[in-house]
Amino acid sequence: MKKGFLLIILFICIAGSYAQKTDIKSVNTIKALRAVTGMSVGDVVYVKSHTSADDGGGGFFKWRNDVGLTGTGYFGKDNNGTLIKATTSSEGRWVREYDGPISIAFFGVKNETDITVAFQSAIDFAEQNANDYGTSPTRGRTVFVPSGIWQVSNIILKKGVDIFGDSFDATVLKAIGTEPYLFEMESGPVRTSIANFKILGDSASNKGCFHFKAEMGSHNSCGLWNSTFKNIAIEGFRGHGVFSEALPATYLGPNQFLVFENFNVFMNKNAPETSCALKMTGQHGQVAFINSGFNGYNDYNTTSGTSKFHKGSVVEISDTGITSMVVSFINSTFQEADYGLIFNHAENITMDNCWFENLGTSVMVNGTNSPCKSINVLNSRFANAAGFGSFKTSNSTNGAIVYSLNSQVTVANNFVAVTEINDQSKDDFFILANGTNEGIHAFGNSFIDLSLSKTSGIMQVLKVQNNGALDTKYNKMVFVDSSSTEIGTIISSVMAGETILIRASGGSITFNDTNNIFLTKRSSLTLNDGEVAGFTKIDTGLEYGIYQLTSLVKESKP
Repeated sequence: MKKGFLLIILFICIAGSYAQKTDIKSVNTIKALRAVTGMSVGDVVYVKSHTSADDGGGGFFKWRNDVGLTGTGYFGKDNNGTLIKATTSSEGRWVREYDGPISIAFFGVKNETDITVAFQSAIDFAEQNANDYGTSPTRGRTVFVPSGIWQVSNIILKKGVDIFGDSFDATVLKAIGTEPYLFEMESGPVRTSIANFKILGDSASNKGCFHFKAEMGSHNSCGLWNSTFKNIAIEGFRGHGVFSEALPATYLGPNQFLVFENFNVFMNKNAPETSCALKMTGQHGQVAFINSGFNGYNDYNTTSGTSKFHKGSVVEISDTGITSMVVSFINSTFQEADYGLIFNHAENITMDNCWFENLGTSVMVNGTNSPCKSINVLNSRFANAAGFGSFKTSNSTNGAIVYSLNSQVTVANNFVAVTEINDQSKDDFFILANGTNEGIHAFGNSFIDLSLSKTSGIMQVLKVQNNGALDTKYNKMVFVDSSSTEIGTIISSVMAGETILIRASGGSITFNDTNNIFLTKRSSLTLNDGEVAGFTKIDTGLEYGIYQLTSLVKESKP
């Protein structure tokens, strides 16, 4: 036999042997995979579909017996998507081979059907990988939801698991079921990122969308931390679009370090008055809403030409314990409700370059129980945003751009407009405040018509304390009731170089220079009713500073 012929025969034998060893068995479904027999470690089976043809749940599975895959822990389970137990052997598991995110399709889903179990299974698997990072026999901490309309009843968000849809418009979650919220979260600190979803509410129930409730688990702290929500539209929920519920009386349970970007909530026209697009209670810190929208509804009657807007507020931030603080709304929208934002027991809240439209009162700062401080309404535009402007509506048409009770507010560089200047629009206030405010600074604001600039309550009427102290707080000009007690100390939160104007109201008041008042070569100064003195704060390092008399307006005498 010739040498060349022998070489050809040898090559054919080797190739045939290799083909035998690399031949991959295939089955149609996950159910069929469970019935495969005669497995050896390293065997690979190709599954064509999870349950039915082209459902996207097919893939390669490898038979493995790593530590943990045959125990009683999570990885010893059959989760019907990534870990499959054979019916004929308990010596290993079929483990899905994949790269990239964990798709809900791995767990068997069908468009326009309830995918709650599959969705939660994908999240639970990802959480195990996240918590056992470096030691788990599998990988992947991101869950992927492909385009489609998916029905979901209730999902529990888990630590370290990110969830992404395929498209902001094409990945649609449709709420079903009787649970109070579509998304809730487990106890302990939860960190997550969620993006690219349209989420539709169930108009037949008061179900809400997101509930971020801080609950103490086995950890010594809890809450939603270091999380982001991006490219999400929430539509048609009668319950809260987002209810962020941190613990009220402990620093161990805040919701903090959160970013919401291109995040929009549109409420259902049948939402009860108590529902909000965004509700925050308890301690919050370092939260930013960027290019986001919080919308009530406009139920327009074409016959009467009258609009009915949401009864209640679209945003509410409140607490009775530790304040919410450092919350920013940047380039965001608030519209179509009796109230845009309501603050109660809050500090360091800023609305910058925002849009307010079709509102009874745009911003209500309620410090009745405890003063709100450093509330900043800046660089924003208001359109029909006090008493609904000139809009014809069945809602109450008495309102204000900013309504402040016993609080400290800065209102600066805003623009106010209405569709038409009429008696209704002229009846509203730009700023309305009560007599106990800590101080309102308003400057740089402009108006389409000066009739919209009406204010009341910015200048407070104060009394001198029995110890002779006058506490002007954050106010730049105050009226002081006549008093038999001389004023020897001025207390104010203005900074060095700023001036406080003090006006006698209803009688005379007297200053002396015994404490921190410098009267410019006078031992005392009396102001009669209507007379005004200006005191400029001097930076001396003392507790209350020194107040130098720098201006005086007294009755002229012939």
